[in-house]
Amino acid sequence: MKNLVALKKREPFARATYQIKKSRLSQLYFDNDESLDRAIEG
Repeated sequence: MKNLVALKKREPFARATYQIKKSRLSQLYFDNDESLDRAIEG
């Protein structure tokens, strides 16, 4: 149960990190004239 509490405290940080990584990836794909969402969908 203790681990769950620790995880909940870290969740907003992990989500923010994910958003930053996704936006960086989006920028890379955008620079190459490709949509990140389209690339993920295959």
